[in-house]
Amino acid sequence: MLSFILASSLLLIDSCKKDNTVVTSSTPEELLTKSLWKMDEIRFSQVNTSGGGATYYYKHGVTGNVGSLDNASVLFAANNTGTFTLGTTVAPFTWEFTNAEKTKIQWVITYSPGNTLTVNWENVRLTGTTMNLGEYFTTSGGITSIGIATYIH
Repeated sequence: MLSFILASSLLLIDSCKKDNTVVTSSTPEELLTKSLWKMDEIRFSQVNTSGGGATYYYKHGVTGNVGSLDNASVLFAANNTGTFTLGTTVAPFTWEFTNAEKTKIQWVITYSPGNTLTVNWENVRLTGTTMNLGEYFTTSGGITSIGIATYIH
């Protein structure tokens, strides 16, 4: 009887061994540059130099948004360049991760020579289909913006 229990225990332990198949996951760079990111949702506040400002909310496909960001998208290329699209405006940019954990991204949009915008993203969480982040920037006209956003493929 003891040998039967011992043999059964060994069989049970052997059947519980983990599969040694290696699962590869995508790097943050691969997830970021996989394809076009479209604006899905954003909440942000903007303040101008005179102290005036407002808080905004946008959700793709919802009526009653303050403005349309339906055509807002970001395309990151593997060579640390990309294009930002907002409506009919398409502008090139350069980008880089600014921390070792690759949760912070800084990108500089060039609208024209001498007209650039540096955008900082923090707490970036990337999956195969979603990117969540916090965002802040200050325009050359003195508008400061801070918000949280979700982009989707």
